Amino acid sequence: MPSRRPNATVPGAEAGTSVDLEVTDSTNRVTSEPQVIEVLPVLRVTYPTTTYTVVNKAMNAIVPVTDYAFGSVAYELSGTLPQGMSFDPANGQITGIPTEQVRVEGLVVHGEDSWGDRQSSSPFLIEVVDNGLMPEIAVASPDP
Repeated sequence: MPSRRPNATVPGAEAGTSVDLEVTDSTNRVTSEPQVIEVLPVLRVTYPTTTYTVVNKAMNAIVPVTDYAFGSVAYELSGTLPQGMSFDPANGQITGIPTEQVRVEGLVVHGEDSWGDRQSSSPFLIEVVDNGLMPEIAVASPDP
């Protein structure tokens, strides 16, 4: 029988928590046995919060950090990348040569591992600048 993720929730359970497991068979016989719960963390998919890249130049790949995956992970992008950039659902990488100066906010990537755990990254943004310089933040002084 293939192993699979147990489908049970014990509120407040921590690693090493002991619970009494009751099982009833088809003849209504009940048995109870103490069990120790191993807490498995959920899948985590993380991208840099902000990425700057230069228009018409090959960008450094944006690579996700994926923790606590069981087996392989399939990725899905929510949002529209700047022209010239692409998303690989097999590894979650964003690559390309952006062809327009633009700021795209609210991108989210969803990852799903082999056991069906589906989690989403926090929203992130990609800004394509025209000269390779980081944008400057101007501070306006109040009128006297």
